Amino acid sequence: LPSADAAVAKTIHPGVSVNYGSVTCTVGAVMRERHRVFLAVPASCGGVNLGKTQDGCSAPQSPQGSPVSIQGAKHRGALVYSSYSEMQLHGIRSPTWCYYNDLSLIQVDRRDLPRVSAAIPGVGVPTSVVAKLPAKGTALRIGANSGTAGATGHKGWELDLSSPTAMFKTTDCG
Repeated sequence: LPSADAAVAKTIHPGVSVNYGSVTCTVGAVMRERHRVFLAVPASCGGVNLGKTQDGCSAPQSPQGSPVSIQGAKHRGALVYSSYSEMQLHGIRSPTWCYYNDLSLIQVDRRDLPRVSAAIPGVGVPTSVVAKLPAKGTALRIGANSGTAGATGHKGWELDLSSPTAMFKTTDCG
């Protein structure tokens, strides 16, 4: 991510809230492509039917370019990608995809880039991405929090987790 600037606090990171489409959601990850930085949130956050179940293949969505309020930012971000909108554009109707393909990307305003960190508070920066879900019974750890991988469902789109802490939720792994 952008080079560290000791004078600027890193107030935009995984775990902060964003608001668009009348819904507040939590940032799950920070990603970068060259000089652009994106926040990953569930696409279901961008639905325009507040409080109703979201079907990614039919639920009305906020349009690309919609302004997004970002906790810790001085400037609004912009919605630049929604898996729900893409599935609707391409006529996808698979129930598994419509429910589990749930990703939106919010571009952070360039003036806020010095405030961004990919580090998860209290844990640090992710060091790798796995291509396969962990086998049932595998011990999982995020910082000081632990959990155990359970069964997978919906052709690998869902992973059940058991955890003595609130750090892991089934919806964290899709």
